[in-house]
Amino acid sequence: LYGNQERVAEHQKLMQTNLASLHENLLPQPYLESAARISVPLPDMKRLNQQHPPATADDDDVQRKQVRPKKGMRDDDDEEDATSSMVELASSCNTKPDGLWYIKPTAEGAVLPVVCQNGFTMLDASLNFDSLASYLTSVYQYGDSDKVIYGTDCGDSNGWRDWFTPANLHTKFRVARDCESCEAGGIFGDNTGYYMTNGYFCPVMLDIDGCSAYKDLSGQMQPDVMCNICDDTDGRCGAGDGREGASLFDTAHEASWCDCWTLQLSADHKTTDTHAEYCQDDLNWRPNVVLDRTQCTCYQPLDEESMTYMVSTAELPVVSAEYKSDIVDTLAMYVDDLIVWSDEVDSGTTKHDCHRRITYLSQQDFLYGTYRITECGKYVLSEDISVNFNAPETKFSYEAGDSPNSYNFDDFPWYPTTAQQESGLYFGVDAFWGSYSLGFPAAITIETRHVELDLAGYTIEMDYEFYLQQRFFAIVLLSTKPFEARQGPVDFGRDDVCNRDIAIYNGVLGRSSHHGIMGSCVREVEIHDLVIRNFDTHGIQCNGCKQLTIEDVDIGP
Repeated sequence: LYGNQERVAEHQKLMQTNLASLHENLLPQPYLESAARISVPLPDMKRLNQQHPPATADDDDVQRKQVRPKKGMRDDDDEEDATSSMVELASSCNTKPDGLWYIKPTAEGAVLPVVCQNGFTMLDASLNFDSLASYLTSVYQYGDSDKVIYGTDCGDSNGWRDWFTPANLHTKFRVARDCESCEAGGIFGDNTGYYMTNGYFCPVMLDIDGCSAYKDLSGQMQPDVMCNICDDTDGRCGAGDGREGASLFDTAHEASWCDCWTLQLSADHKTTDTHAEYCQDDLNWRPNVVLDRTQCTCYQPLDEESMTYMVSTAELPVVSAEYKSDIVDTLAMYVDDLIVWSDEVDSGTTKHDCHRRITYLSQQDFLYGTYRITECGKYVLSEDISVNFNAPETKFSYEAGDSPNSYNFDDFPWYPTTAQQESGLYFGVDAFWGSYSLGFPAAITIETRHVELDLAGYTIEMDYEFYLQQRFFAIVLLSTKPFEARQGPVDFGRDDVCNRDIAIYNGVLGRSSHHGIMGSCVREVEIHDLVIRNFDTHGIQCNGCKQLTIEDVDIGP
């Protein structure tokens, strides 16, 4: 019905007539009087049309635009009457028995799966990372494939108290080693959170001078953070144990650790906001969470701040089943009946379903930025494409001195706009890190598995003006970013995506300032029946790729 308001109006009128008849015949008068006081607003058609654009073909499988469902949330179609079932959720674990529960920390915030332990709320990122991240002021992935860690981004100096938005001056914080029990910190008691140090978020590893009473403590709190408690053994070095801070002021004491991702600091420790000191001068730290349940930070608001909210069951996020066995079997933890594990939810999408979803792409899809393929399916060009993202509306007069590098613009031409960056769609230029920190890296990014890109005999290439302006570019990028973590000319991000089952065929990849196709870490890739030409460096570059098939491809000139 989307896009046809006359049909919607007829449908609503018919429904109201049928409901009125049903009420008169089946419901007692008191129920009718109560129902008369309930006002049910009709859908906002403008909003619905924006969320669900009208189909442009008769085939229901043909979609003109991408639709991105929220990660970790169940599809409304999975349970038609989900919105009719309401449940009451607490805002914290203050009065909850120990176990796995859903809570809703704020009235406007998302529902969050948590572990309740001794009246404290354990923030376990492994349960549903997206729900937890929605309550953090910023999130950036650090570490590497051996240890993925999330913390504040480089523009955020908050400690735990300010990073976790539901907290206030009265909130207590504790730490849970291996996410088992919320315990008071050894030094800061009920004001303790977990932090990571330099080696996990700086481009290079810095081994500092260790625990000493005579160190310069400007910018941090007593005692010296190198003497504080580190609850992991991965970064341990030196002769001292230091785990209980017993030698805080022993000037002869050697470093008890070199780097740490479970460092106990107060919830009020802040990261330096002086750029000249960041990753360059002495030890630094950031609040962090991990996905492997090796550490969790806990919190507890005042009892009088505890609230309850009525929530639709459709809002309950799916809980990752990766550590279900540890929680249910090993720890024998109580699990609330409302909890829905990911292994109990049928996604309803198969590889066959993916290839039946067809999306046609035209020049209109390439006016304002990279076309990001985030859902599986078949994507087909419907015409030749010339890429000139966010070109200036007024033609430049270079003879008159116009310059694309002039600071007289609210947004630089050919770069992601401020609004595009703030939306998260093309993040990076103003933040000094992220996939788009050097501008648009590609015409098309393939960010998920089971994708076919059919050029349908057409050509896609950079406009000559854009080719001169954007000097690092690939026509097709088989990832979310150009380089793997800690590689490349800038910090493109740490969230390496290893896709599989991708096919690109039947057309021409034309002018590019760097690559025709660029990728890393992908598997099961077929590239065939293509012409790749007019590139500056590589026709195809794929780092660490496996099961890559290239057939009937002309590369060059």
